[in-house]
Amino acid sequence: MPWTAGASQSSWAFEKIGSGAAAGIPAAAPRILIFGKGESFDENSDAAQCRGGLRKAQGDRPHRGATAQGILEKAREFRAHALDVVEWRVDFYEDVFQLPKVLSTLKGLREILGETPILFTFRTRKEGGEKEIDMEAYTALNTAVAQSGDADAVDVEVFSGDEVVRRNIQAIHAAGKAVVGSNHDFGGTPDKADLLFRLRKMQELGADIPKIAVMPRCPGDVIALLDATQEMSGKYADRPIITMSMGAGWSAACAGSTSARP
Repeated sequence: MPWTAGASQSSWAFEKIGSGAAAGIPAAAPRILIFGKGESFDENSDAAQCRGGLRKAQGDRPHRGATAQGILEKAREFRAHALDVVEWRVDFYEDVFQLPKVLSTLKGLREILGETPILFTFRTRKEGGEKEIDMEAYTALNTAVAQSGDADAVDVEVFSGDEVVRRNIQAIHAAGKAVVGSNHDFGGTPDKADLLFRLRKMQELGADIPKIAVMPRCPGDVIALLDATQEMSGKYADRPIITMSMGAGWSAACAGSTSARP
């Protein structure tokens, strides 16, 4: 997975949302475009950069992806930008529950974007997404996308029930694609033990990249997340991990690994 190459060692980055250059984020960091809600993408946006390759920052300014026509038109515009990863937040797509249309639009993205890696994500409402979906449909969607060959990785929400998650991960891996195992907590920041439990569970279930996003209530919450990330990376992780502390004014991101998989 070339877009995880930057996560071979632990790294930290803090950024001020809406400011100029992001402090601590290297100029060569991967650039990400997310097709989801939003208006436009600014190639000079500091928050469009992250370390480790798969973090959606507030400043990414993702494109509003409601229609196939709109998505593909914008994809043609974005070909000129040096993007390392494109994430399609399909839960914003108006025809998301019509599988042939989803696959057709995804194929269109692949044809336009060429070799740029595509991460396919249906974010459920319980984890901050736009729509509800039953788990059978969720599994069928993720499986079909992986089998299409047009996405390089598929996001799987790891706390959707162990059996559902295993079925999704097994199907995606059987198709030769990678899994980003995700969890989003908008209620606050769990304690360190809980954060480690969640990250280790993602790894145990087979996610190629565990990813957790939490909401800080104070600066100490951000430090707690960084502490948990460092311990996970140093003691338990055998693959890249992504953690983020979300907030209205500041965000902190960390990506780390002890040994990134190819």
